[in-house]
Formats: sequence, structure tokens, C-alpha cells
Amino acid sequence: MSHHVSAGGGYAYTWLNDYVQGYPNTPNSPGQYPYTFYSLKGNVQFEVKYGILLSFVYRLQSGQNYARLLTVTAPASCACTFSSANGGPAPGSLLFPGSSLSQNTVFASAFNAYRQDNVSVLDLRIEKSVNLFAGTKVRLFLDGYNLLNKYAAETISFTTGSGFQQPTAILGPRTGRIGFRFLW
Repeated sequence: MSHHVSAGGGYAYTWLNDYVQGYPNTPNSPGQYPYTFYSLKGNVQFEVKYGILLSFVYRLQSGQNYARLLTVTAPASCACTFSSANGGPAPGSLLFPGSSLSQNTVFASAFNAYRQDNVSVLDLRIEKSVNLFAGTKVRLFLDGYNLLNKYAAETISFTTGSGFQQPTAILGPRTGRIGFRFLW
């Protein structure tokens, strides 16, 4: 901290031209698509009168690219199967629900055709340390999260149908927290 102020930040922008679900093992797996993502984070701390510390953090994160998904199912009456089903999602992937021999999920659009909402959040902490006795102190704090009360869908439905692009998780509203830490 210099002159009662400290600041920092970072930015990342990534360009990819890659296989979304890993290298395809079958002809029905998604192909190679160009897509991007980016994030920005900045923080600043001010020490004001009476030893009160104000800390602001701003975070911006791009929404992930996605494709409209379509599930193709073979009729049960014909006892048909797909000779080359996708084989399921890549490890750790949340984008592609997978397939079986009687149904197959395919992209109905390019993977970079859609992007989820960007998430933009401003948080604040007000903090004051109070000396108690014999090297002990208590740190009092008040936190405010999502101060600008931004609304963003964190996850949405990618599946073709009436639920397409419907939010399944929403960024939490403006909230606060009051607390203390006892230090010895």
C-alpha cells in the first residue's frame, strides 16, 4: 500500500479453434469450431480515516459459447440404433449431455452461434481492526456483493424446444454480510 492506496488487476482473452468435446471418435461428434472467452478483474483498497479500509473488487467474465442441441431418437418400434453415437461428453464438460445407441445428441447450430450472458459484479468490503489486549485484536467487517444488482443468467438450457435459452441459474441479487474475526 502506498499513500493509503493499493490497486491491482488482470485481463485474459483466449481465442480457440478446437474440438468442443475433444477429438471426435465418431462422425456424429461435433467438429472443430472457433470460439473465444475473456475475463477482467480489478481491485483497489483505500485506507481512510480512523484506520478504516475500503476494498472494491470488480469482475467481468464473458458468457460461454454454446450451440443449440438437438436429440435425435430412433423409434423403439424399429429396434434401430445409431452406428456411430457421440459416446457422451468429454471429461468435465457441462455442454453436451451425451448419447446412447438409441438416441444421439447433435449440434443444430455452430458452437459459436450463441453466447451466454456476461457476468459483471462489483463487491465492497469495509473493514476496521480494533486492538483489544496483549496482542489480540478483532477485525470487524461489512461486505456488499453485486452492488450494482446486475442480473445475468449463469447457466441456461441449450436443448431445442420450449426451454431453449431459458435460465437454469441466475446470478444472486445484491446481498450483504456483517462479521468479525478474532486475531491472536
